[in-house]
Amino acid sequence: MYLKLLIILTLVYSCTTNKNNSKTSSSIKQETFWAYYKLCNIARDSFSKKNYIAASALFDQAIRSVERPFWQDLQKAIETELILNNISSVKNYSSALASTYALYPYKKYFDTIQINYNEFIKEYTPIIEQTKKQFNQQYIAIIDSLFYIDQSIRTSGKFKDKNGKNIDSLNTHCLLKSIERFGFPSAHKVGIKSYNYADIIFTHADFDFDNFLLGDLLYLAVEQGDYTPKQYASIIDRRCNFHPSGSKPYVYFQIPLGYEDLSETEKKEVQKRRKAIGLRSIESSLEIVKLPNGDIKIIPIN
Repeated sequence: MYLKLLIILTLVYSCTTNKNNSKTSSSIKQETFWAYYKLCNIARDSFSKKNYIAASALFDQAIRSVERPFWQDLQKAIETELILNNISSVKNYSSALASTYALYPYKKYFDTIQINYNEFIKEYTPIIEQTKKQFNQQYIAIIDSLFYIDQSIRTSGKFKDKNGKNIDSLNTHCLLKSIERFGFPSAHKVGIKSYNYADIIFTHADFDFDNFLLGDLLYLAVEQGDYTPKQYASIIDRRCNFHPSGSKPYVYFQIPLGYEDLSETEKKEVQKRRKAIGLRSIESSLEIVKLPNGDIKIIPIN
């Protein structure tokens, strides 16, 4: 535990120094992603109806409308273009994946067409390696260290003691200091892995039950295309379970427990709230399956 506290103190020091490098309000980009989310959601609806030509056009419009489209949307656009055999578009989207996120297109999308996947992705390997070098390595090191601490207190069984609970708070505050310095830990800055590690640290900040620390920050990140609406909704709903006043009703039902018990009017209100942050309806994005033992299984719809 002493070693862990030393690591934490080192990280806190690292996060509170060099404040001259912090982001200023004037450097925050003005681009909003609300129209982008809407286009991508309509594109997915068209895809679900097997209207691939419409889906292709909508994804193209959405992806062209922003500087850095999300990797999930690029992947879905690639799947669409493969179905239509538009290989030039597949290459364009694959290049965007490689140069922005250091990702390859999903291999599973190539299973139904006559293209050798391993040969296809060869040209993107050097792009991916170059993109990885451009990620902020100092920021990655801080996030990865915080994630290590987050996981170690859980695997060691010490999470439930007082020190374990305090570490989540220290991790969150250190990450917030890093955000002041480096900006939001978006995937194009730190890569997908460290982006997801940061999301886990956000998720475990359950002491922020009224979202005073993270609510506005994460909402702004969604608006600016640095954080996904799904992850934002999951955290807001998660906090409802930890509120000191008792379990509060979910806001977005990204964890759709109890959704089927709502009235039709209440379901419409949930849909309005989901749509306002760029989410599809529960019915379009989550399949709720009741198992024979009475449990509920949630299957995301891509």
